[in-house]
Amino acid sequence: MHFSKKPAYPWLLFIFVLVYPLLFFPGTLFGRPPVITPLDNIMASEQFLYLPKLLFLLGVGVLGLLEVRRLIAPSTFLLLISLHLVLAVLSTLNARDSLAFNLLGPSQRFDGILYQVGLFAIGASAYLTLKSAPQHLRSLVIALVLGCSIQSVILLSQGLGVDPITPLRLWETPNIPLGTLGHPGMAAAYLLPGLLLALWYSLMAEEQRYRHWWFGAALLIATGLGITSNASAFYALIATLVLANILKRSWRLLLLSCLLLLAVLIPRTFSKDTQSYTDTTTFQTRLIIWQIALRAISETPFQPILGGGPDALRLAQLRNPPLDLLFKEYALEFGWPKDAIVKRAYIKEADSANKGLRDRWLAIEFEQFGGSKNVTKEHSFAIDRAHNYILDRWLAYGLISVGIWLVLFLRPIYQSFYLQNCFGWAFIALMIYYLAWFPVMQVEPIHLVLLAAAWARPQPQ
Repeated sequence: MHFSKKPAYPWLLFIFVLVYPLLFFPGTLFGRPPVITPLDNIMASEQFLYLPKLLFLLGVGVLGLLEVRRLIAPSTFLLLISLHLVLAVLSTLNARDSLAFNLLGPSQRFDGILYQVGLFAIGASAYLTLKSAPQHLRSLVIALVLGCSIQSVILLSQGLGVDPITPLRLWETPNIPLGTLGHPGMAAAYLLPGLLLALWYSLMAEEQRYRHWWFGAALLIATGLGITSNASAFYALIATLVLANILKRSWRLLLLSCLLLLAVLIPRTFSKDTQSYTDTTTFQTRLIIWQIALRAISETPFQPILGGGPDALRLAQLRNPPLDLLFKEYALEFGWPKDAIVKRAYIKEADSANKGLRDRWLAIEFEQFGGSKNVTKEHSFAIDRAHNYILDRWLAYGLISVGIWLVLFLRPIYQSFYLQNCFGWAFIALMIYYLAWFPVMQVEPIHLVLLAAAWARPQPQ
């Protein structure tokens, strides 16, 4: 494969990595929405947090492809992400869903066909850009670490009671977004690789002053990570640091690792919304959700080759609710009293003439509930993700897609064991994190750009 030595607009990639996670629209695209019902809140939140990111992703991705089209040539990386795009489109069509959901994806996620096209475009353009101009790999890391640092400042401000984001909204809602990503787990997924890349450069930078700057950024990002209180990211960080210390056996790395872990734990002393890292309730619900996901996989047509689209798990529950498992999950998640006795459960549908599959919810009648008799609880089918990378990929896009993403992650990790590769630690942490989480549009494009950078990195002969 031959590439021109002229840089293929790396500034575009730098801007994307820096701006994409921070991007939000101050208000909505169509003025102040009539926030009356929870659905209105969801739609307003999408206009505020999700839609701008989708439009920016598509715009930069397509523009990037136009800029690097002269460089397009066969490569394993491009083949893998192209195959994933084909599988994503076919699997989404296999969902037998409405056109709007096929194109845009489910509510609060926006990961439909349009998103998959943007994901492919940004991944391909990033790979080709960095393959033609590998000297800009460090600039990419700088953009990520700078963006993570800004995000951490926002998170710290919110943790201290100063919220710079919510006042920009044109409506009031009890669901205050965390940072510019809207959810602690998603913010953690963004900060985790930035933290480890900053740590790596604080050890490897040639000039001492730059090492101090890199580690200062790592400390700031670690504090922001602590604000999220995300257990998956916390355990992934510990596991990665332990592995790195075992392999590198450096007293300096051990000292820096301890300081970073301390920085993660410090926010718990002043933040009121932190969750316990030792609480097993979330893990127990994960185990039940994984069982629901495995049952849904067995019921999805054309498995294991094709999945059921990005909303496959929820659609499977709507079509054939696994009541026994749902009862267990709801009991844990919503804290049902120990004396709760289910009398019967049935599906309720909206009275609208235009009702669809998603206009269904589960009504549960209890003989006894917390000392009361004949209590009825209604639950929407809100379990939309398996909270496991492999299960979610399998459900959505089939087993081949699972293999594609495992190869994309594992190759850089494998290379990092015998090469000086700054991306190895980041991908090890992300794979551990993804054991109990799932890809989302707020951060997945950034992870794909990092993968593209690792695949485009020149290998010594």
